[in-house]
Amino acid sequence: MVGSKARPFILALMIVAAVGLVLLPGAAPAGAATPAEVQVDGLQIPAPMPTISERGTILVAVRSLGEALGLKVRWIPEKSTVALQKGDVLVQLIPGKKVAVRNGEEIGLPVAPKIVNGTCFVPLRFVAEAFGFHVGWDAKTQVAGVKSGSVKELSLGTLSPLEPMNILNDLGAWYRMNHLGFTHVQLVQYDSQLNLIPCLAERWDISPDGKAVTFYLAREAKWHDGKPVTADDVKFTFEYKLKHLKELARWTVASIERIDVVDEHTVTFYLKEPLVFSLFKDLAVGIGIILPQHIWQRVEDDPKNYTEKDGLVGCGPFVFESYDPAAQTASFVAFRDYFAGRPNVEKVKVKYFKNMDALVMALKKGEIDALYDYAMPVPASYAPALKDTPGLELGVIPDLGIMIYLAFGKEYPVKEKAFREAIASALDLQMLVRAIAGEYGEVPGRGIVPPSLPAYDPTIPKFTQDLAKAASLLDQMGLKDTNGDGARELPDGSKLRLPVTPATKKGKETMMIRAAEIVCSQLKKVGIDAFIDQEVIGNEAKWQQRVWDDRDYWLYLGYATVGAVIYDGGLMYFVDAKGAFGTCADPEYVRIYQKVRYAKDGSEWIGALREAQQYHHREIPGMALIWSNVLYPYRTDKCGGWVVRSGFGPVNYQTWFKLQAN
Repeated sequence: MVGSKARPFILALMIVAAVGLVLLPGAAPAGAATPAEVQVDGLQIPAPMPTISERGTILVAVRSLGEALGLKVRWIPEKSTVALQKGDVLVQLIPGKKVAVRNGEEIGLPVAPKIVNGTCFVPLRFVAEAFGFHVGWDAKTQVAGVKSGSVKELSLGTLSPLEPMNILNDLGAWYRMNHLGFTHVQLVQYDSQLNLIPCLAERWDISPDGKAVTFYLAREAKWHDGKPVTADDVKFTFEYKLKHLKELARWTVASIERIDVVDEHTVTFYLKEPLVFSLFKDLAVGIGIILPQHIWQRVEDDPKNYTEKDGLVGCGPFVFESYDPAAQTASFVAFRDYFAGRPNVEKVKVKYFKNMDALVMALKKGEIDALYDYAMPVPASYAPALKDTPGLELGVIPDLGIMIYLAFGKEYPVKEKAFREAIASALDLQMLVRAIAGEYGEVPGRGIVPPSLPAYDPTIPKFTQDLAKAASLLDQMGLKDTNGDGARELPDGSKLRLPVTPATKKGKETMMIRAAEIVCSQLKKVGIDAFIDQEVIGNEAKWQQRVWDDRDYWLYLGYATVGAVIYDGGLMYFVDAKGAFGTCADPEYVRIYQKVRYAKDGSEWIGALREAQQYHHREIPGMALIWSNVLYPYRTDKCGGWVVRSGFGPVNYQTWFKLQAN
């Protein structure tokens, strides 16, 4: 296998200027008789020996400082390097060298780290500020004070039910909370710029043919019960999931041929086809969370509903503490031995709310700090009630998903291109945008891929309403109103009546039904008697069966999540091919979709998606109805440092390590 360097933990700008990195105003001069004292949040660091002052710089024992700040400290003997980590920030220092490396970026140091009597000392200010902590100096008392900003307790609200308490049930809160890492983590993850970065796997090698990848695991990773995380756990996880979770047949993990354990911390995936680039996208979200073999190997019957407490044992930054079924509230505490450092939030409480109204009211009152539910932003209609609330930010960001799209069924007449073009011409999307997304939405282009994605093609025009064109196309198809009642008939004389099926996911149902009402009203203007599919209203199971299993809809209004758009541009909702669940089986479309899935890198993926957008422009196998910015509101009166990400909002892996109390 040929090695390919894993991306650095995250490419970021230097957080401090090269000058003044470690200088403490008034710091004890070199050779001072009285060493400086270092305190974190007012408590003295119990260093194994006094601090060192050198040319106005205070150096402190690295392990004592790391423990006080929640950093994971590792000594890498083959590189003679000390590595400090907290979340996705990695700092490496070499004793005797005046250069540090922070996430791949070199930063000069006025004073080099040093080893004294077997103890490694590092520059206090540089290390603290590299991880976002504030350092102060009291010249009178000779005390250097570091403020960690640790958040004692964070309260979150969710619309996903807390029961069953099961990490494999994709409809529940626990699975959704772990898309980016909570109690469990993945081998790899995305950073906020959609780069794949290390997580449980420190690095990886990809074979030249794109059919194999070897992962090297973090050696200090442990399960919450203290047992080590091993390559056997990784192998077990995917073999177990592919055996018990039938929905994985849609994803790239289904192409795994075998998984070999090389040693305790090394594991190789072999694929049936060259799909490594697509596999990484599976591994970076909820599909990829790793399970402890010693627990789940005992669960052979109905693992998606296993509710014993040990079922929530993971190796992520938080540990399950308790659940109150009466209050529908669960609590989690920071895992102090997390392999990537201790999170800056000591405790998280999650409360279930029955509807968006109740959740938003709790947020407005300050009863919760933020909301979490994968791909579930707050509808724009709530913005007026929230925007002037003291201590609250709306968290407006471009949506990487598609707020609402229209998919066509596989029966006549919706399978005909002329009919799809007539639908596109009949709809007043500007009106739909104003009604649903208000100032946060825009009329989409004909290419389906949203402008927030790097693959977006800006040359493709947007949809425009043309009622005359719609009527002409329908007439040419022989779909005419022969009796003058305002409704067209099919060529056999029967009424042209089309059900519109809205997605009925909890939290989105109101918005989707309103959109369906508008679509039906607009289609009636060109003689299409469209009506809402009442069988799915209030029945999420029926909706899923109709759309994902049977695919027996005529016109479907759905939404594309950020995960789906990152995976294949959202094409999976429209194409009828392996790994997708749409209805368009046109060989040209299937060919383009396979190019997207078989892309070996980001450049090939973007090129294939550009081709897919041109196809959508010409053939309209589906259409976006609204592109938008989305709202993920959060409280700022108690803490700051939130990282807001599309599809996940302010509750994500980066937030756990960057949040700080005010």
